[in-house]
Amino acid sequence: MLDDGLIQDDEAAKRLMRIYQTSFAGQLRALGETNPEVLGRVMTRLNDEMRNISERFDASAAQPIEQQTKKLDISALRMKSKKSETLLREEKVVGALARDGNSRPFVLSELVEQARIAEPEIMDAAVTANLDRLCKLGVIDRPRKGYYAANDQSNAYLVELNIEIDARGLKQ
Repeated sequence: MLDDGLIQDDEAAKRLMRIYQTSFAGQLRALGETNPEVLGRVMTRLNDEMRNISERFDASAAQPIEQQTKKLDISALRMKSKKSETLLREEKVVGALARDGNSRPFVLSELVEQARIAEPEIMDAAVTANLDRLCKLGVIDRPRKGYYAANDQSNAYLVELNIEIDARGLKQ
């Protein structure tokens, strides 16, 4: 209908979200109530799929090179509003990436292991979501699906993390 001009972009988006909310979202919520472990795996796969679609088709994802390489604004990271668990998890994950002398990409499972040093019970989906946020902030890079690497901003972010961790007395 959109291609034929029978509906506008906004109406197409509303209809698609209505279909999602009335069918698929309800099934996800029900799965979460009955089997949260399975939901975690499903959400990880859905997040990957949505990210791939977004990267492929989202016009805002295709930023000019000068915007992609802009300097990280540490003041916008709001370290003080982060939970203690998040700070410690990010310190382990970003620390592992930033301290690697070879600057090699890490597989997701390696970073999940690092996160579990700070939070033994954390679910894989939570680590993946945290890594996605760090990528969006420009703190780390995702060279390809399932792999993460440090970038020029990782060490600066790690310094800020450690300052906040020290200020809260959270050092392990």
